[in-house]
Amino acid sequence: MSSTPLLSSNVEFQQHLEPHCILKLDVKASHELSVKAYKEAVKEVNKAKAIAGFRKGKAPDALVIKSFPTEIDQVWKEKLAQMVSNECLKTAPQPLTKETRIRYEVTHPSLIEPSTLTIRYEVDPTVPEIDLSGFQFASIETPKVDEDKINETVRQTQYFFAKWETVADRAVEMGDCVVLDVDVLNEGQKQNLFRQTRFEVNSRHMAKWMMDAVIGMKTGEHKTATSTADDDATAEEKALFQPKEVVLTLVSVMKAELPLLNDEFAKLVGAETIADFKEKVSNILSKQSQDHVVVKQREQVTQFILDTYPFDLPYSQIEREVRFRLKQLFDDPQFGPYWQSLNETERQNSIKALEAQSIKAIRMFYFSRKILNDKKIQITKADMEKAPLEPIEVLIQPLVSGQNPNAVDMNNAESYSKVVLEKAQDALIADVKKS
Repeated sequence: MSSTPLLSSNVEFQQHLEPHCILKLDVKASHELSVKAYKEAVKEVNKAKAIAGFRKGKAPDALVIKSFPTEIDQVWKEKLAQMVSNECLKTAPQPLTKETRIRYEVTHPSLIEPSTLTIRYEVDPTVPEIDLSGFQFASIETPKVDEDKINETVRQTQYFFAKWETVADRAVEMGDCVVLDVDVLNEGQKQNLFRQTRFEVNSRHMAKWMMDAVIGMKTGEHKTATSTADDDATAEEKALFQPKEVVLTLVSVMKAELPLLNDEFAKLVGAETIADFKEKVSNILSKQSQDHVVVKQREQVTQFILDTYPFDLPYSQIEREVRFRLKQLFDDPQFGPYWQSLNETERQNSIKALEAQSIKAIRMFYFSRKILNDKKIQITKADMEKAPLEPIEVLIQPLVSGQNPNAVDMNNAESYSKVVLEKAQDALIADVKKS
């Protein structure tokens, strides 16, 4: 980007875009502006410095100039830079934020000819136009909702109302429920993965390597095992799987007495009959299945535009996002000890991974904003609202503790950004389906 606009009789400049969205302005300031800045500098120094025989601010300018040349020169350059910046920003692209630092260098200050300056500051990135004509969705497997899936989900809801009995006098058997602490070993240091978490000991709800390790354990016992991919995992899942050395601690063995599956239980969870309950469960699972496809489509279209249309970003935004993500990690009390266990190389690799995630997130923010602006899509309060959850929905997809399912907060940056992203992704998906 380069141009030479004449803003006024005081300033003209050329602008160039440098890496990391730094806008460089090569500015020529008029003789009149330079003189004005110099006079203001003399006046400011006069008020700040004491000269024998004169009150501050009352000494003759000639005497002030002779007594404090270095101080005047510094203040002059600062005032000239401020005046020039104010003039340039009337037509030049605006700084990234109100807090963006504007750096300057007075390359040639003069009181007899135009002064020259270089001004640099961060600006918004240039977001490329998106062409989806070459994009196609990869095949997405829709999660199956059948009688077996419905019955298993119904059975899981019964556990919320189960009567629990602690089994203390025997080893774990198939079909038990166990409460485990699970820690991953990293160079001899433990990183907590699960704490006081209940697992059902069977092939449907527990990985085979964990089930093999747990069966036969007794309360209080520790066992080290290596995680492996299950035999029925897909080829892709097996290729991506990374074995981990894990310490399992058996906190307790539990037996559950489930409530009878009758109409009385159905009323307890907000249905009229068991048949009605199963129908509601089926509807929820079907919606989850449809949502799964949408989520995968969003992921695919997002990956396509990130891979196809990279663009430069302001480094300050990347730094800020990395700090935010790191703070979120340290908010977890388990993360601090884990971080301390890492060596310097591992920490640097972690930071690089956070930086890569941050770059993707920021680029998608700009893409999303551009898409919504181009398509004139607005975010309303209704977009932020969630439909009230039925009791069955709460059981099937429990809320985060303390979460209000009907809460609306247009000022919550995180939730608002999520809605913006999803709106933009869905707009792109609609475009793909039209083509």
